[in-house]
Amino acid sequence: MVPVLRCLAWLTTELSDLPGLQAIAWPPAGTACEPSYFRDAVTRWLGGGAFPGFGLTSLVSLEDGSLRSRGLALFTGQELVLDPDLALDKTQGAKVALRLLHWLVESGKIEETMSLTGPSGDTLILEPHEDEGIVSVWRGSR
Repeated sequence: MVPVLRCLAWLTTELSDLPGLQAIAWPPAGTACEPSYFRDAVTRWLGGGAFPGFGLTSLVSLEDGSLRSRGLALFTGQELVLDPDLALDKTQGAKVALRLLHWLVESGKIEETMSLTGPSGDTLILEPHEDEGIVSVWRGSR
């Protein structure tokens, strides 16, 4: 599915120069981006750069303080949910989420619990919940 979505994103960048275009909407993420921002972010991704997490996905703060992705399931079949402890500092939480979004799009659906090293060097535990269609992420012990 990701190759098809990459083609769709590329086609959208090709159309982003249409006269009078004010925004590019990506409904699965609930986003609307300025055309040049969308074009630049997607073009970098298609050229081997980072996945455009702000544009093709978005992050939503939940009542319990966690952060949940919106739109990632289109690429992987799962949404990402960061534990409130990881999302306490929203800037740091977004940084962790963006790195994980990129990794998940490149790696695909998570089938079993695993650990990764986060951007700050800490251990992150990723646990899939198939029945909920999510991958929960929390800080693990070293």
